[in-house]
Amino acid sequence: MSEGICTWGSDVKNRGYPNQEIFNLYERWSRGGFSMSITGNVMVNPYCLEIPGNAVICQENWSEELGKLLRKWADVSKIDGCLGIVQLGHCGRQTAVDSSTEFHYDPINEFKFYEYVQISLEDIQHEIIDRFVFATLKVKEAGFDGIQFNSAYGFLLSQFTSAKHNKRTDKYGGQSVESRVKIIVDIVNAIREYIPKDDKFIIGAKINPTEYFFESENGLQDAVEISKYFEDLFDFVEYCGGVAEPLNIPIETLPPAFAKRLKFYVDLQDLLRSVYKECKFFATGYRSVEGMVNSIKSGRVDGCLIARAATSEPDLPLKIMKNEVTGVHWNKFSPLDFHIQVEASGTQLLHISKTPLKNGTSLTYGIPEFTNEEACKKYVEQHEKFESTRKNRDCPVPNYMEFVE
Repeated sequence: MSEGICTWGSDVKNRGYPNQEIFNLYERWSRGGFSMSITGNVMVNPYCLEIPGNAVICQENWSEELGKLLRKWADVSKIDGCLGIVQLGHCGRQTAVDSSTEFHYDPINEFKFYEYVQISLEDIQHEIIDRFVFATLKVKEAGFDGIQFNSAYGFLLSQFTSAKHNKRTDKYGGQSVESRVKIIVDIVNAIREYIPKDDKFIIGAKINPTEYFFESENGLQDAVEISKYFEDLFDFVEYCGGVAEPLNIPIETLPPAFAKRLKFYVDLQDLLRSVYKECKFFATGYRSVEGMVNSIKSGRVDGCLIARAATSEPDLPLKIMKNEVTGVHWNKFSPLDFHIQVEASGTQLLHISKTPLKNGTSLTYGIPEFTNEEACKKYVEQHEKFESTRKNRDCPVPNYMEFVE
């Protein structure tokens, strides 16, 4: 998830600074009983953002003030023993803001498209490896417990590991798993020159296994082979983008491609469990306490990650430990409408960020609930109006809509 509430402006020197809204948000989660809090995307290149309002750590925007704000972010993320982890990323072809790609128009087929330029070996060092190292060192200086590389959802690192998209023919090329994963190996090795492996600083990775579903007939095997490298490189791997438990929808009513992806996710999770031994293996897609407990007790996973559900219930872990709930307090939007699901969670993030905690205040105070169809209908109506004016706003931050109940 991405917050979309950090500072924004045409001058990259002032772009991507965390603020009180960020602090309000992460204080809720650290007080909610989570053992680990992973930030939304923090970008290492100020020109290649996922959305306006992304946090950014780079040489272009670095200042003493940013260092102070990062320390404050680390402090509020680590209340009550919660581990604070910063998710570092580079959008690559997913860049939505200040794209460094070339934009073209095809007059024959009448559509717009991006033309992606292959980065040079020299730029791989300076524009990728060096940027990740710089950001990592600043994260550690700020007092966070670790970092996580975003190598999922088509971001730059996953473009390198992709058999489908990596068309390079050099040492980082797509001809083998070893060469595709080399960029990540080189980044980690560069970081280890400053932060040795015996340091308690955590380094993890995020992958979306369903991306391999589209790669080739060898998608399962490719994912397993890449994971073998990750076992040696990382302290933990997040396995995201799937559903670990059945949806409350008959399987035969799901679109065939969607059903196949769900099966791929589960099959791959079974295979990867035997790969990750020292590296901790975390998975998303859980909805019930029983499912989480059984998966951990059986050794299927080492931990369960909660994303969108945490925006409606930042105190979900506390409720689970007190036996107050049997599962996630899920919304009534269609589970197949991923866009509106993400937008609604973004709205909840925004409401949390605007409401600082006070003594005696509930951790769920001020958060819109979408657990009834009437509220969902009202949200969709407001969101349609918001979308129609989104591109014409004077300032694109905050990225998400504020809901009027």
